[in-house]
Parts: sequence; C-alpha cells; structure tokens
Amino acid sequence: MQDKRVLVTGGARFIGSNLANHLAADNDVIAVDDTYLGIPGNLSDSVEFVEASVLNDDFPTDVDVLFHIVALSSRNMHEENPQRGCRVNVEGFVNTVEQVRKQGCDTVVYASTSSIYGSRT
Repeated sequence: MQDKRVLVTGGARFIGSNLANHLAADNDVIAVDDTYLGIPGNLSDSVEFVEASVLNDDFPTDVDVLFHIVALSSRNMHEENPQRGCRVNVEGFVNTVEQVRKQGCDTVVYASTSSIYGSRT
C-alpha cells in the first residue's frame, strides 16, 4: 500500500503504533488514541498523532483506509467498568466507521483479539 491517507485508531498502543510506524514509510498516517493505554512516544515523527476518543468526532476522518485497532479487551477492564468496554468496543467502532464512510473511505480493516477465546484456566 502506497500513497494513501491512513487512520489508525488505538495508534499509540503497542500494535497500533507498530502498524502506524510501518505504514508511515509509504503513506500519510494519522494515529488516534485517547492515551488511556497508549503512549504517544511510541510513534515516529512521521506519524501525525491526534489525542482523541473514538467515541467523539474530533479527529480527522477524511482518509482512504481505516485500521480500527482500538479495543478494551482485557477481562479485568470489563469487570471493573463493563459500560466503558462496551462503549469503546461497540459505539466507538460504529462511530469511527460512520465518520470515515461519510468522507468516502471504502477500506476498513478491523482487528480482533485473542480474548474472544477466553482463558485457559
């Protein structure tokens, strides 16, 4: 993929930042993260960082490709605040996809987590 405008949600977290940094070699990349778990210092200088929540509309959405990486997946996070997990994982996804769709984005990559398989114990 080259010469695309790319949005990576959860872009300052471990997987999101590695993806954003890799894509930035050939693309214009925007990393959005609310910094709840993300660290902006994980991003290279070639990635535009926007501190924002996927629950809001205050981040750039005029992109060619969306990589929706943000999620609250840990069992502990859901037990301590299940409403927040639901809002971020469901409402945040719908909000982000609707915003980029309205701007003409036709490529969405949605990441899941191994947490869907549950614990081995």
